[in-house]
Amino acid sequence: MAQISTTKCGLCNINNGMNFCYECEAAMCGPCRTTHDKIPATKYHSITDLKRIDRLSFSSISICSTHKQEFSLYCTTCKILICSKCVATKHNRHDFSEIEFIVNDVRSSVKRQITEMKVKLQSLTSAIDEIRSVALKTVGEDAQHLRSKIDSAVMDVQSVIEQKKEIQISEINDFEKFEKQEMQNTVESKERVLASSTAICSSLETILAEEHGVTFLNGYKALKVENDELDDSLNMLKELKPYSCKELNLSAFYKEVIKAIIQAANNALRDDGKPEADLLKEDKLEKTESMHVNIIELVNGKKGFGFSIAGGIGNQHTPGDNGIFITKIMKGGAAEQDGRLATGDKLIAVNSSNLENVTHEGAVAALKTTIATKVMRLTVVKQSDQPSKPNKEQSPPSK
Repeated sequence: MAQISTTKCGLCNINNGMNFCYECEAAMCGPCRTTHDKIPATKYHSITDLKRIDRLSFSSISICSTHKQEFSLYCTTCKILICSKCVATKHNRHDFSEIEFIVNDVRSSVKRQITEMKVKLQSLTSAIDEIRSVALKTVGEDAQHLRSKIDSAVMDVQSVIEQKKEIQISEINDFEKFEKQEMQNTVESKERVLASSTAICSSLETILAEEHGVTFLNGYKALKVENDELDDSLNMLKELKPYSCKELNLSAFYKEVIKAIIQAANNALRDDGKPEADLLKEDKLEKTESMHVNIIELVNGKKGFGFSIAGGIGNQHTPGDNGIFITKIMKGGAAEQDGRLATGDKLIAVNSSNLENVTHEGAVAALKTTIATKVMRLTVVKQSDQPSKPNKEQSPPSK
């Protein structure tokens, strides 16, 4: 407790105070304490060492506001301190208890509360340390590993696909930034709760040391409100979702590289005057001549990307085909404004996520990962011989 330096005796106002009377709310020197203890009306007052008194936490409300008498009982029905006159008036026929009994009971409860809170604090501290020492480092290492894989792939056809590399690297940077930001937000939230919990725990330990029952109860009442609010914050505290490294679809990447090489080669052949018959065939990359692959980049607008999908494993949109198909183009969305995406188109990939042989839920999850980005890169197959057939389940519009 904070010491009150050079406090004069409240009775003689000459000597420095050594003791403090809770009921008189005054400091007393040694001689005045002796006199005070001999007076019948004050001999049973609560006295403590002045050095243990903290005036900031000491409450002056130690008497009944109605009858102007000192609190002498505790009404267990209303859960408040009362005086002797309250027993026959407002609290008539209520259940009562001695203040000391209630104080002991609440002190025991506070001790248990402190123990439980320290366990929570330790758990919270461990969670923060885990994120800082392991999770954040893992995200950085995984992102760097993905960059290295992309670099190795790009080096094989460096002169043609430098721009492809930049697109992939940008997506990985977005992934790393998003994951780290999520983790950092979680750390900051937990640190704020940790700081508040630590402060309340310290305050509880301080009030627990208070010897005067009334002061203890009044002090604890205020702290309990703060602690209940803190418990609500702890319950609402967002937990960090399990970390999963971003998947890299190298197969789709190499297909894009090969197409870029073929396109560059054909442009060179045309510039060289070669006939169309001598040009390389891009459709050899696909399974059939009827499938035409298009790379469509949509820029997110005010109304989102603006399309819906259906299909997937266990929810075929076209009988015998587990593919993901476009079922609707929303008016005003990025897809309608771009004009290249159409209902019936088959999605092969979105950004670096392969959508071949995935469930409907898996495709929706892959599309949702692009919501925070400005550009969605779709690998689309145009299949004129395979019309779209409605199915029961259709995803909500991609925003």
